[in-house]
Amino acid sequence: MKKTTSGFTIVELLIVVVVIAILAAISIVAYTGIQNRANDSAVQSDINSFVKQVMVLYATNGVYPAGNGAAAPVGMSNFPLARSSYATNVHNFYYCSGTVAGIPVYAAGAVSKSGTMFYYSSLNSNLGVYTGSWGGVAVICPGMLPGLEAGYARSYGYDYTAQTWFSWTQ
Repeated sequence: MKKTTSGFTIVELLIVVVVIAILAAISIVAYTGIQNRANDSAVQSDINSFVKQVMVLYATNGVYPAGNGAAAPVGMSNFPLARSSYATNVHNFYYCSGTVAGIPVYAAGAVSKSGTMFYYSSLNSNLGVYTGSWGGVAVICPGMLPGLEAGYARSYGYDYTAQTWFSWTQ
């Protein structure tokens, strides 16, 4: 009498493991992409909200608020940011104000956790991707506002060297 055993061969088991690994890899890549898009959207929303607050201050005072270093721009008390959506290896949120050819201007820019840089400039009045260098205030402000004259002011939201958010961003 012939004895038969049932079960899976090693080849069948390996095929199942490979298929599961491929599906897991696809899921992880899709999840990372969704997470990056969510972070980008949060940063863009923060910039849009910030610009609206700047415009309210402009309508009230007749001037764009001056940047104030590690403190909020003059006239703003607090501005909440979606902190978990921002890169933390750079000063990740900048506001710059000054003049270009004698005309008052301002810009706000930020770096998402995905590494994408966004900005709004009063020179072109729209939110877009910033493609310039993000190498410090002396580069970022003139990059967002080409022709920016000396004496501009800035505020920023995060000190990456101390790994701390400034209180006005709460």
